[in-house]
Amino acid sequence: VVATAFSQRRKTLRNTLAGLVSKEAFEHLGIDPGLRAENLALADYENIARYLAEA
Repeated sequence: VVATAFSQRRKTLRNTLAGLVSKEAFEHLGIDPGLRAENLALADYENIARYLAEA
């Protein structure tokens, strides 16, 4: 998840994680998809990974 998020640094999470995380998932996790990868805390990445593991 982290590698994918940082694969295109100037893009937002909405664009870099589009194939992995839906708009609804971002809302459920309380993460703004308009942010860039460098603006997320480590805990946010953990939450995304857990969400994907459960899906």
